[in-house]
Amino acid sequence: MNISVAMAVYNGGKYLREQLDSILKQLDEMDELIISYNDSTDDTLKILEEYVYKYEIIKVYHWEEKGVISNFENAITHCTNAYIFLSDQDDVWADDKVKKVMDAFNSDKTILTVMHNCEYVDDNLNPLGKDLFSDRNVKLGFLKNLFINGYQGSCMAFKKDLVPFITPMPKTVAMHDQWIGILAERAGHIKFLTEPLMKYRKHTGSHSTEHVPFGKKMKWIGKMAFHVGETLNEKKMLKWYLQSIYAPEKKADFDFDDYGYSEQELEERTKEKPSNTNNTSELENNNGETMMYMVNKLNQNKEEEK
Repeated sequence: MNISVAMAVYNGGKYLREQLDSILKQLDEMDELIISYNDSTDDTLKILEEYVYKYEIIKVYHWEEKGVISNFENAITHCTNAYIFLSDQDDVWADDKVKKVMDAFNSDKTILTVMHNCEYVDDNLNPLGKDLFSDRNVKLGFLKNLFINGYQGSCMAFKKDLVPFITPMPKTVAMHDQWIGILAERAGHIKFLTEPLMKYRKHTGSHSTEHVPFGKKMKWIGKMAFHVGETLNEKKMLKWYLQSIYAPEKKADFDFDDYGYSEQELEERTKEKPSNTNNTSELENNNGETMMYMVNKLNQNKEEEK
């Protein structure tokens, strides 16, 4: 099964080559590296042009809207393969990162998301004696990750099935990785890998939420909680379907009569999955319909009946 790597870049020229090299040596010709590019003032674009010329699997999409959340969303929505790895522009992947993450996915078909540990290093890749999991006490839990986020986007990979559940991303949430992680918890199983599979640069003077004023931090928490609740309410059917595949024990109650279908009828329409191909999503049935398409069609039928 092939993968997509979603990378957001902006003024990343200083470390971009090193990161691209660490990723590309782990990909094959059926994989893809999707890069969303915000207009930069350094040599980022020149570097991208150089690599696009050398590697056919790299696709760059110019994105005018500024901001890391929007930039990552643009990259994610352009991914076509069944597994999506997120990537920052300035880290270095371990040589066996892709293999070990894919081994985790393949160990249990109900795993929707994998997150691995990473080693903190300085600008020159010197170890800082810390790792992500111990620093942030990484574990599951809505309230835990709402107040002290343990999700690090560059350490995350997820199945493409999650994309319609996490997009569009609200403009007012603080972090894309916190948003993805919290929603992924509700949709399916998350596998944590304690082994560091990446060197994560902690830049001198870099921004940290630890230094954000308390009032501003509480506003971020409030907005995140609101948008998560709103999404869970608006996408009940999609959550139900994701849980039926990736977390049957979490499978939420759903009023199917409200949509004119029984649970049995919906399961009959979606239970036959296509054979595994490079771009196959578990949410695609044998007719090529996606679950989001079905949700939209059912909502449309419901409106027409009013």
